[in-house]
Amino acid sequence: MPSKKTAQWQALGTAWKVSLPGFAILLLFQNKDSSCLPFRHLDRFLLFFRTRMLTRSILPLFLTGSLLAQVSYGVGYRDVVLPNPTAQGSRNLACRIAYPADSTGPNAPMIGRLGGWKTCVFLHGFNSLGKHYMELAYRFASRGWIIVLSDTAQSDFKLQIKDGQALLPALKQENLRRGSVFYQSMRIDQVALLGHSFGGANIFHVLAGNPGYVGGVSYSPYLGKKTDYVKTVAPLIQVPMLVIGGAGEQIAPWKTHAKTAFDQLSSFLRFKIFYLCNKNADHYNLVAWVLRGKKVDREVFENSQDIAQSFLEFVQRGDPKVIDEFAGPTARKEKYFQALESDVEEPLYFRTGSDCIGGRVEFHAIARPGLAAHLFAFGLGKVKTPFGFLRLDLFTTTLFGQSIVPSNGWSRSGLVLPNNPSLRGLKIFFQVLAAGRKGYRFGNPISLTIQ
Repeated sequence: MPSKKTAQWQALGTAWKVSLPGFAILLLFQNKDSSCLPFRHLDRFLLFFRTRMLTRSILPLFLTGSLLAQVSYGVGYRDVVLPNPTAQGSRNLACRIAYPADSTGPNAPMIGRLGGWKTCVFLHGFNSLGKHYMELAYRFASRGWIIVLSDTAQSDFKLQIKDGQALLPALKQENLRRGSVFYQSMRIDQVALLGHSFGGANIFHVLAGNPGYVGGVSYSPYLGKKTDYVKTVAPLIQVPMLVIGGAGEQIAPWKTHAKTAFDQLSSFLRFKIFYLCNKNADHYNLVAWVLRGKKVDREVFENSQDIAQSFLEFVQRGDPKVIDEFAGPTARKEKYFQALESDVEEPLYFRTGSDCIGGRVEFHAIARPGLAAHLFAFGLGKVKTPFGFLRLDLFTTTLFGQSIVPSNGWSRSGLVLPNNPSLRGLKIFFQVLAAGRKGYRFGNPISLTIQ
């Protein structure tokens, strides 16, 4: 009499017309008619798993995890001066720090959080200060970030770069200082760097000599009159990057500034994204900069922040569910969306749709053009391969489908969950093999529990 788990596996295998365990199905890789396949590599892939299958036994590992539901907090803020622990930049680093609070207003009591809050540093635009971006501060702090708005180097490009590099060690020092209102309040090993206009360009310079930031978001970077301001430093950046531009941009036209900066990111780590809002988006309303004569278009601002915050949620927390919101169909359905371009070191993988019996699931891969091979298993594992780590349990891993990643770098593949009540509660893990900057690579694993 098969166990419930075994019966579930068999039912799923029958419904999806695959054999379990399923590496025989990898013969699909031997389809020599497809010009997309690098056959010498895929033959190695097939040989690798045929060999390992002889020696490994099943060891399913079932894990749980989900993105916390979106919560809105009150917003407090404080103007502080941090001592500069480095030998460069301003001796004292003035900044405004906004944070999740019990109420809203200056010096409001901060809400405590075990492990600290997600944290970002923001570099302002030319002839401005961080405190002039309070709409941005409220948006971030109300969604669970501490955001540090730099108030130095009002119009000094070189000084802002030095201060941007000094702010991270200064925050680390403040986070450890007993008696500070920010004592152990920041997730200090996962700080991201943001910037707007000349600050949006200067984050490229800061990250080229990165003191430890985990990712960057550049809003409408201004690259100077010759538009070559980040040409030499962009190729040195090795963190995930998001560049946001507006088609209504007049000060830093997106084709020669935001898109140029994105294109020059040739050594990025993991992935880079270029997101273009339509003609309603200009140099200011992407970040709701208030020192301007024209009223800010808040819907454009919200669109811009939806993209930025979902990107940071993935970079800082790693949950693949939010990839959809900055690179998938949700990002492309935003009211002010015009274009999206991506490049990856290894594929980004996520799912949308229903997780109920009889429902349809869509699997999405953000990758370079070519074949995407979709695999599933009933447990997790970690096996080193020529294509990176297979994060699925080797014994139960099965290839259930393939799709072609077109020139826009986004592939989707649908699958119907069997309408079988006995499958409720079964947890399945998925991973994709697709092309990246360094050849074919495994993407991040994802999971689904059938409801």
